[in-house]
Amino acid sequence: MKFSPMEPKFAQSSLLESPYLARALLENSPDCIKKLIQSVLAASEGRYQAALDQAGLGISHVSLTGQYLLVSDSFCAMLGRDRASLLRLSYSEVIHPEDLPRSLEVFPKMVSGELQSFAAEKRLLHQNGSYFWVWNHVGRLWDPVAESHYFIVISENIDQRKRQETLLKAERRCLEKIAGDVPLPAVLADIALSLEVQMPPQSRISIMLRDREGLRLRMGAAPSLPAAYNQAADGLAIGPASGSCGTAAFRRENVLVSDIATSPLWEGYRELALSHGLRACWSVPILNARHELLGIFAVYSPQSGTPGVEVLDLLRRATHLAGIAIERRQAEETITRMAYYDALTGLPNRVLCQDRLEHALKRAQRQHGGLTLVFVDLDHFKLVNDSLGHAAGDQVLREISQRLQRSVREGDTVARLGGDEFLLLAEENLDASALTALIGRMRRLFEQPIEIESRSFLVTASFGVSRYPDDGEDAQTLMRRADVAMYQAKQRGRDGMQQYSPAMESNGIERLVLQRELRLALEREEFILHYQPQLDLASGKISSVEALLRWQHPERGMIPPLSFIPLLEESGLINQVGEWVLRKACAQARRWQLAGLPLRMAVNLSQRQCQEGNLIPMLERVLVDTGLAPELLELELTEGLVMHDPEKTIKALRVLKGMHISLAVDDFGTGYSSLSYLQRLPLDSLKVDKSFVQGLPASGEDAAIITAIIAMAHTLNIKVVAEGVETAAQLDFLRNKHCDGMQGYFLSRPLPAGELFNFVRRVPVLPE
Repeated sequence: MKFSPMEPKFAQSSLLESPYLARALLENSPDCIKKLIQSVLAASEGRYQAALDQAGLGISHVSLTGQYLLVSDSFCAMLGRDRASLLRLSYSEVIHPEDLPRSLEVFPKMVSGELQSFAAEKRLLHQNGSYFWVWNHVGRLWDPVAESHYFIVISENIDQRKRQETLLKAERRCLEKIAGDVPLPAVLADIALSLEVQMPPQSRISIMLRDREGLRLRMGAAPSLPAAYNQAADGLAIGPASGSCGTAAFRRENVLVSDIATSPLWEGYRELALSHGLRACWSVPILNARHELLGIFAVYSPQSGTPGVEVLDLLRRATHLAGIAIERRQAEETITRMAYYDALTGLPNRVLCQDRLEHALKRAQRQHGGLTLVFVDLDHFKLVNDSLGHAAGDQVLREISQRLQRSVREGDTVARLGGDEFLLLAEENLDASALTALIGRMRRLFEQPIEIESRSFLVTASFGVSRYPDDGEDAQTLMRRADVAMYQAKQRGRDGMQQYSPAMESNGIERLVLQRELRLALEREEFILHYQPQLDLASGKISSVEALLRWQHPERGMIPPLSFIPLLEESGLINQVGEWVLRKACAQARRWQLAGLPLRMAVNLSQRQCQEGNLIPMLERVLVDTGLAPELLELELTEGLVMHDPEKTIKALRVLKGMHISLAVDDFGTGYSSLSYLQRLPLDSLKVDKSFVQGLPASGEDAAIITAIIAMAHTLNIKVVAEGVETAAQLDFLRNKHCDGMQGYFLSRPLPAGELFNFVRRVPVLPE
């Protein structure tokens, strides 16, 4: 809005041209004329004041010195003041101090006439001490009576819109912090400070969090409350008469106390609150979607009273925002605990233990210090599970973990590595007496009976010790050697301690340690599958892949299959691991099929899997669960397995063939296959052992054997696949002899699933 100044000349001529004034000048005395003029002016001012009061906007006249000259009723109502008190004030007394410099910068330009008008957002002071936002339109006008300029200010209340904008900005800022790595206390403090400016004057906000046990409230953020009050309120009990916050947490509903001095809920905390100038407290529970308590959002006021509708709406929005922040932190903590802590005992797991050991080693190396590792394994723990059940076994493990924590010093780490294995990390190279004292404390705790299901029994443990730098300089070596020492303690009768020595590194001990670690490999998800492609020589296309088991040991690295597959057979774990391999491979084949790459998946079967009678039901479950078509599955059996019990094997293979599963004999030529039985087996292919391929084409004997196998198999309508092909000459020989397929390093090494997929996409057909 732009205002034009009224020129003095125009104002004077208008007054002189008034017919009432002209008649008075001609017919009356000077005193009458003066009274008439005063009457006219009073009437004019009254009409003008009435016009101002009827306007919905706040209108005021302000002198060049900033003094209020005239104010409308609407403007008085905006500021919560009467007209008389407002006319005694200057403009600078009702404007927010932060907004005053801008006005003082513009006013001289308005006074000089450089600016005729301007508009800006300002904050004005209400009678109750709060500030509110207005949109001010200021114009420069001429007063003909006073013969001077003045300002007319039209004020539009925009407080609600500005508060919404401020709140939205605060919410957006807080959400950005929640999404980032900003700690929860900082996020909650930001929420509290952002809301305090929206609340009644001098309001202070606290956000309290429910503790893990759900019995108390812990201070999350209260940036404006006195530190002494926050310290006293931290740990507030949740109960039916525990102040506003504790009661709101107990009821899970709003508790709005208008007067702390008289509220029975504040009986035990009244003196604390009043001593810090807190007279009212409005507490709102922070709940998640399942109506579970996360914390409490509270507003403290220095005046007694209850919140209005607008304040409650702000509280509702703020509690929702705080709930998002708290749940995000809880989710992160849950993920962290799942990743780094044992779910059963709450102790650090192998991953976190390894990380702490690595950091401890770096500190020890910098400071030329030492470390001591104690590997702890319970004796005969399997008997507990077998006799009392796994629930009782879990109870034993929890009890043992608590005892181990009580036996160590502050700063030492106790971790559960898996099963009944624990590890103690002490960040110094304990001498003989200190080590004896430590093991003695642990053994004394083990000597105390454990009560389970009204039964009392003892559990003993074997301890193995390794030290840095005496027994190794890296984490993997130290852990392995502590494990070896522990196993030596078991060999010597259990319930004892052994320190590592190089003499313990014998093949027998190493083999037993490896066998024991195999039992935990599935639980730790250390097994992985690689896939080696198989080429169809007639088409030049990759038609199949073979799933190959690998063991990615966290300390030893990738362990070759020949080092652990026989141990799986000996330990009886081959069935469990074999089913895992089959399920994993079929699921991967199904994913490739859905991605447009229908490759047949070949999986090796062990002799034990075939002999124990549950192979068929297990295969049916796997195919149903993974959704893989049986035609895309090939099972590979060794010659030894086929010939171990030919009659039983033939029956089983015919059932599998009836399921439309392809069948192959792996490593063909290394056993003692009988041609008569081979004729009766429902085989699809023979995989010639790589020992016959390596000498091709130079070795006449190998060439003759391969040629004979291909001819015999084709006579029986069985395909032949050559394994271990590594050269172009070998491939050319096999093509010339009409071999059906090949696999080996000449085509590709075994690859992880993602690399295999990219390889097949990149090399769809092998060139001649």
